[in-house]
Amino acid sequence: MDGPGIVRLAGLVLLLVVAAWSDISRGRIPNFLTFAGMGLGFGIAVAEALLQGRFDPLALSFLGWVAGFGIFYIPHHFKLLGRGDVKLMGAVGALQGPPLSALFIFHAIFYISLTAACMALVLLIWQGRLLEGLKNSLRLLVKPRLAAELPQITLPYGVAIAAGTLWAVSLALMR
Repeated sequence: MDGPGIVRLAGLVLLLVVAAWSDISRGRIPNFLTFAGMGLGFGIAVAEALLQGRFDPLALSFLGWVAGFGIFYIPHHFKLLGRGDVKLMGAVGALQGPPLSALFIFHAIFYISLTAACMALVLLIWQGRLLEGLKNSLRLLVKPRLAAELPQITLPYGVAIAAGTLWAVSLALMR
């Protein structure tokens, strides 16, 4: 792994740990953290592009940002995720690049979804609301606009983003 790859991974891990801690302790992910992550991702990509004389690193970082931000904006639009979660995923996408593949952001989203589903199930079981939660989930699949009307459970999604992304990173590094 080269220097930019080490900086990229170290920045990603630090970003995720601090974001998860902030989401648990304060219930939000601050802008300075997400924008710093995006800046680091784009900064590394620009440096790599200039050093290599190729546009690929910047394009990969930008497309990762678009995918992470864009995909997570959809549930935010239905009031299912907070703005900090969306911006955090943009930062995760911007930090995509070697040694992580171009499809890394999609792998991360898959593992984030699995982690969040497990967290939600544990929380619903803990609260004794499993059946109610499963019924509401089915209603949301049919009519996503019902999100504002249904009872909500609060889940620190930054924790799911951190755990799922680190899961994806560990699998990517084992290949």
